[in-house]
Amino acid sequence: MRRLRFGRLRYVVVVSYGRTGSTLLQGVLMSAPHVLIRGEQGGTIAQLQVWYDELCRHQQRLNRGGKETNRQHPFYGIIGFKREEALRRLRMLLLETLLRPASDTRVVGFKEIGWPDDVTPTLLFLRKLLPGVRFVVNTREDTSVANSGFWSRRPDALAQIRRQRENMLAAAQALGGDAQVVHYDDWVHEPEKLRALFEWLDIDFDLDRVAAVMARPHSYDNRSIDHIEKPSDDDRPAPPTAETPADHGRDGGI
Repeated sequence: MRRLRFGRLRYVVVVSYGRTGSTLLQGVLMSAPHVLIRGEQGGTIAQLQVWYDELCRHQQRLNRGGKETNRQHPFYGIIGFKREEALRRLRMLLLETLLRPASDTRVVGFKEIGWPDDVTPTLLFLRKLLPGVRFVVNTREDTSVANSGFWSRRPDALAQIRRQRENMLAAAQALGGDAQVVHYDDWVHEPEKLRALFEWLDIDFDLDRVAAVMARPHSYDNRSIDHIEKPSDDDRPAPPTAETPADHGRDGGI
């Protein structure tokens, strides 16, 4: 029963870099019913990719007509590495321990900013790992990112940001129809511009629900802690519209 339910899931991965509004985008996507987008996992997906790709590389290098290496060989057993079984078990590990979809979840995924410089191999691995996955690549104007948060303390921030953005756009191009690029500076002021993304993902877009999400601070500016005094109704700001988005930490969050 569990595998049947997981088999009906659709997958989404938000690909971005720090201080681009990706946490807000994660929340906005979850405004749609039955959508669950988990947060970052510290770039550890890339470690799974290295493990899998390295084993496949050695298997291919040493394969001589499917005959296993002998017991004295340093890679004894590599020819029997079961690629599809490894992917299936990694998928179940990801679903059961990290993503943990609810019984009514139809679309599940995560967002990440911790990618290798060359992100394309990791995303191609995820395409094998999560059948039918769709990638949402989120960018932001370089100077705005460089002036935000931890980037503002790095002398070479602009060059790093430009390199990350270009690498992610190259990866999106390599993924073809499985990737869609959005730009924070476009959608944060006009959320209606995300409608096409929601349609591409085949999830329900409701501007009121999106506005309600955008009314709450996200990322490290999130102040939704139980012990913090809640503002009164008189003090509470009005929900944003397409013309008046919430101030997400004044610099777009993460």
